[in-house]
Amino acid sequence: MSSGNVYVDFNTYAPQHWLGGYIAGSYLISALGSITTFELLHRRTSRSGLFNWYCLITATISMGGIAIWSMYFIGNRAIELYDGTADLQIAYSPGFTALSFFVPIIVLILAFSIMGSNQNLSLRRVVPGSLVVGGAIVGMHYIGQSGISNYSVSYREGYVAGSVVIALVASVLAFTSLFSLKAQWKDALWKRVILGFIFSGAVSGMHWCASAGSQYRFIPNGEVPNSASRTATVVVTIVMVRKFESFTNFLRQWQLVQYLFYSRMPQAVNITRSEDTLKKYHLHLPRSIQMGKSW
Repeated sequence: MSSGNVYVDFNTYAPQHWLGGYIAGSYLISALGSITTFELLHRRTSRSGLFNWYCLITATISMGGIAIWSMYFIGNRAIELYDGTADLQIAYSPGFTALSFFVPIIVLILAFSIMGSNQNLSLRRVVPGSLVVGGAIVGMHYIGQSGISNYSVSYREGYVAGSVVIALVASVLAFTSLFSLKAQWKDALWKRVILGFIFSGAVSGMHWCASAGSQYRFIPNGEVPNSASRTATVVVTIVMVRKFESFTNFLRQWQLVQYLFYSRMPQAVNITRSEDTLKKYHLHLPRSIQMGKSW
């Protein structure tokens, strides 16, 4: 079969090369998602309370949808087959694409729930939760790969094993560091930023280790990719990241409002900060901003 001036042999694997610009872009997107996730988890103080649930859900979307899912699809945009011939590039099934977005988010809700939110590190919670995070990274990658509709993909076992090890080890180290140093890092955002960059490097490392062991064989009569839609995927992903960052900024402002309200309320009525007194005021507040365990 020939496509333009390119001859395609169905019995051999497609030649491929990677574009450095998309690789760098996918890493930065993953870093933004990771940093946001760590910041949101750092702000959780309990498993209950509306604000803490907001932090949990948005943290899972940030990591699952941005640090992992967006990194995968922008990263795979870097893979060019047959010297970039437009109708020979990778195309994806919409169903698997949607599935690969929601599955890691759901799994991460479980993982972060297992870890808890206390400053007191419990390896019995953090390590299993971290392993689930690593599994979510690996699972999203291969669900996304299963959605490739115009190529059959073969994997070399050594690279698959290496990608799994990278994801699991990096997750354990990152989240153990986050929770064990939570108290010391209370006012050290830059440390969480560095941790986010390190973790996103591991997510990217897992992706490219797996990609290095992936070989593509063209499927005749498979779906023809639309170059405009492939570019649109990158644009939509960037816009989604920007909107999500705006939403998390709103949550930070809301937390500040609650903090100021509770910290100033006792002085305004000239009472002490005894637990019993605060509970009396707490009972008359709207449920959405009640203190309870949310602080």
